[in-house]
Amino acid sequence: MQSIKNETAYIIAKDDVLAGTVTISTSPDDWDKHIWKQSTITDSVFIHRLVIKRTFSGQGLGRDILRWMERELIFPAGKKQIKLDCVANNKTLNEFYVHNGYAYMGSTEDGHSKYQKDLHVV
Repeated sequence: MQSIKNETAYIIAKDDVLAGTVTISTSPDDWDKHIWKQSTITDSVFIHRLVIKRTFSGQGLGRDILRWMERELIFPAGKKQIKLDCVANNKTLNEFYVHNGYAYMGSTEDGHSKYQKDLHVV
């Protein structure tokens, strides 16, 4: 609900059907601070809750959402990276982010993998 109130939640539709959602934030929240600890995070954009409806899985929609965000959204000046985290024990999800160009940046004590990708500012 907070991401809806903050206007950081995006609804993804395909052929007028709800297909997924993603939250994109330009400022770190308490969770981001917990995950990234001492890392520089003020120059980052954060992805949370990228979810694709099962009936749309395997169609490249997750990849398309990442590409849209990376190439089409305009972020505030000074944003240099996209950061995200996911559960470390989900091999498929971790491979998904690596396959889409996100660099593995380590893991947390509580079982989350951290990923980052540079934003290419034009």
